[in-house]
Amino acid sequence: MNNWTWEIAYEPATNAYKNDQSVVVAAFDFLRQYKGVHNIFHALESEKQHILAFVAWDSYESHEAYMKLDDGKVFAQYVEYVKRAIRDALPPRHVHFLSDPLPVLNARVQEITSVTPKEGVTEEDLAIVLHKIVTYANSVLTVARGGAYGHYHETVPEKFMLITGWPSYAALHKVRQSAPLSEMMKELKSKAELVMAHAELMPFNNLRGSGCSTC
Repeated sequence: MNNWTWEIAYEPATNAYKNDQSVVVAAFDFLRQYKGVHNIFHALESEKQHILAFVAWDSYESHEAYMKLDDGKVFAQYVEYVKRAIRDALPPRHVHFLSDPLPVLNARVQEITSVTPKEGVTEEDLAIVLHKIVTYANSVLTVARGGAYGHYHETVPEKFMLITGWPSYAALHKVRQSAPLSEMMKELKSKAELVMAHAELMPFNNLRGSGCSTC
């Protein structure tokens, strides 16, 4: 697998993006010109109607360097483009996944979970449960499309992001309500506060006329 760092944007969407997701084309076309950018996925998330975007960078440092190009003027121009899709810009988060997230991100449906340990629970305790969930999701590919988890780079209450991929919402609900995944999720909820979001992420090249060789 690659060793990319994933920028995660989760921000209120404009009405323009809600009505036509191609309004991000100019922003992502501009972003893709720069060294260090790889895959881009985005969608209108189900719960809050926020825009959810995953952008793969060579490293966290690559993204930082991009934001400082030409004394920040390049990033400022990108922000102007992205305003067509994002109503209120919030600081992005970054995640380094411990296994390849691309099968999940390329699935029809994703469940994205931010995981905050409860008092007295260690990150090691959570990692054991998360590893079990991901291992299971990657072992039942007839009904799931895999799973991955990783640490947030930022110092925030949430310590992990867990993502799982599914062929449909029906498949997600059916498997989630059945053992052993239901038992694993119950164990995770006993150890952590969970914030879940659901989306149908699409690769950015699906919105482009010619695609791109590195997507």
